[in-house]
Amino acid sequence: MAKRRAREECDYTFKGLEQNVPRILDSIPLSMIRKFVRKSWRYVDAYNKNNDGLNAERLVKKYKSHRRIGIDE
Repeated sequence: MAKRRAREECDYTFKGLEQNVPRILDSIPLSMIRKFVRKSWRYVDAYNKNNDGLNAERLVKKYKSHRRIGIDE
């Protein structure tokens, strides 16, 4: 989200980037930052358990329903 907003508001100068990035980061909701961090830690945990890219992706995938078990399990 931050990268997309930075691209939209970019004037393609380093000075402009220095001014815009703190403002853009402050505008992102804390709940969204926490969700991203939580998902990132799931990847870190999967890779620390010696999983390759495809297995890590499968382990990190969050199922949309709590009423059924995932297909791979």
